[in-house]
Amino acid sequence: MLNDVRSAKEFNPRLTEMVFATTARRDPGLQEYVRVLTDANLAEGYFSVSVWSWDDIREEISKEENLDLCYRFFEGAMINYENLGIAVSRLVRLTLSVAGTADSTYELLLGRTPRRDLQTGDAAGEFGLDYWRGQHFIANWSERSIDTFPVPTYTSDLEEVFRSKRDAYIVSKWLNDNHKSFTDLLYGETDNYLCDISSEELLEFIGGDDDEESD
Repeated sequence: MLNDVRSAKEFNPRLTEMVFATTARRDPGLQEYVRVLTDANLAEGYFSVSVWSWDDIREEISKEENLDLCYRFFEGAMINYENLGIAVSRLVRLTLSVAGTADSTYELLLGRTPRRDLQTGDAAGEFGLDYWRGQHFIANWSERSIDTFPVPTYTSDLEEVFRSKRDAYIVSKWLNDNHKSFTDLLYGETDNYLCDISSEELLEFIGGDDDEESD
């Protein structure tokens, strides 16, 4: 390692960092040696040195932002549950807030059933199980209720899931804000979310809701 570092000092253009990658496990003694080597290098105006053990590499490639690399190089080793005809879902906690003041929290199950084209290679019929393929669904564990919902989502789509129409409105807004990244919601590592609306948005919803009731 030391000889490689010395040789790398002659590189043109100059290096800013040198990384040694290994399939060996993380070694505290080696990490300490590398830190001392980096301090000496930086004092002389050279690059930092680091060692990536297999533990470090696994931790990095398991991050959500690197899943595309995993899929690119290890597609055959990854399980696509939707291709197997299995609904994919995730438990999340969603806190609702108005003008920065949180007042409601729900434990939700968000999910999606396999798309029709994955089942048949083409669009299936609108009967029986085929009708439920390619559906988004949401379960409100706090109130023991569940329903499917379309994209975009409206307050009326969630009124069977949430007793509070106001909360149904805020959750529909949150779903619409995340509809393009719904896959990230399902496959991500985040469990806790916050949806905050302004006082103006709430008043607009209340006014619109009153208009519907008066009609």
